[in-house]
Amino acid sequence: MITRLVEIWRHPDAAIDGLKEIREAVWINNGTDFAHRAIVIGPAWIGRSVEIDDEMCLVGPTWVPDDERSATERVRGANLRDIIDIEPQEIEPHSEPPTRSRVGYVVAKRTLDILGSIFGLLLTSPLIAFVALWILIDDGRPVFFGDVRQSRGGRLFKCWKFRTMCRNAGAIKRELEQQNVCDGPQFFVEDDPRVTGVGKFLRRYHLDELPQLWNVVRGQMSLVGPRPSPDDENQFCPSWRELRLSVRPGMTGLWQLKRTRRPGLDFQEWIRYDTEYVKHAGLWLDMKILVQTIWFVCLKGLRHAAHYTR
Repeated sequence: MITRLVEIWRHPDAAIDGLKEIREAVWINNGTDFAHRAIVIGPAWIGRSVEIDDEMCLVGPTWVPDDERSATERVRGANLRDIIDIEPQEIEPHSEPPTRSRVGYVVAKRTLDILGSIFGLLLTSPLIAFVALWILIDDGRPVFFGDVRQSRGGRLFKCWKFRTMCRNAGAIKRELEQQNVCDGPQFFVEDDPRVTGVGKFLRRYHLDELPQLWNVVRGQMSLVGPRPSPDDENQFCPSWRELRLSVRPGMTGLWQLKRTRRPGLDFQEWIRYDTEYVKHAGLWLDMKILVQTIWFVCLKGLRHAAHYTR
């Protein structure tokens, strides 16, 4: 009931004293310690004497109850105003996106995915064949690596990439746990010794992700969306998990373009940009991300080519 109230009540301060809207649809009570770097997406209510630190992530509609330590302050209950003091508020219409508009976007996005991925496979088929042969010559089979990830609704699928690591990479990973520089569930090591010579080149130019075009054709992924991640990574933040699993994961997205890789912030940026994408998803945003991704990859290739020709 409270979650539903949070979702539909636009002006709780009209009846409850001591509330303050610190962000759009994010309400806190007096005595709440709120860190401004915390990730809180409204609508959300945060109770009295609650400490919201930099690591907190909340995605609305949600609420956090009063801290039990403030029980003595809450003997009288909430600071409700007298009915005669409540000022009438203009009622806002419930802002559900038009069903027809949403269906139109879903159809257009899937059409773009099918046409774009088929065109991409046809265009890069000679390159895909060359890379596959290169991996075979350099390190043998298998050429492809399939990792189980979650698609829309939590459905499991194998996300395909060109193999860029040695065959016993899983066993070596346990020896490298102390060198992990990521602040969240991801694993990243500078100069990862598991990556093969061919793998370094493929990763540098993002060519290892070309097989994911097949995942897009099959409807398991989209060209644009949140990064595909396994179930164990998604458990780190349930509210973020439910939001990002409401759409198909993508080959590229806001996080891939905007991440800074600053120490201690990568996971927070991952949550922020995935959330931002899902909340503002639209055909124009998808096209913008695709164009920026192509430009980024091409520009990166030109810079490396210029470096080697000097």
